[in-house]
Amino acid sequence: MFCPRCGSSQSEELKFCKSCGANLYAVRQVVATREPDEKFDWSKTWVAEMFLSGEEAERRKAELERQRGITPEVKRYNEIKAGVITASVGLALAIFLYVFMEGIILAAKIPSDTAEILSRLWIATACSLAKSW
Repeated sequence: MFCPRCGSSQSEELKFCKSCGANLYAVRQVVATREPDEKFDWSKTWVAEMFLSGEEAERRKAELERQRGITPEVKRYNEIKAGVITASVGLALAIFLYVFMEGIILAAKIPSDTAEILSRLWIATACSLAKSW
């Protein structure tokens, strides 16, 4: 038998390739179950999916979600969960930046006019990060 992974010739009795360890038994089963006159269907490959229209891609995506049991309620739940996680991370980041800037102000003995700017800088940083999400 010809090993499909490494290309070496192997005995028909072997279950695994001596060179690379490929499962030759599984290869034999696949070859045996394939019908000889069966034609290859390109519409079931990733190549065909690249050339789908937007509507057809959405239709197939909806069909896959239906088969997996992803209902609109599940989608909505996942969106709410993602929103809560994002909001929590944003709030934690804002608190961290506030404490960090206050620590810099107190530890560095910065002048009061510079300290006033730094004490508000965390808000601008947190807002700009929130917009990028």
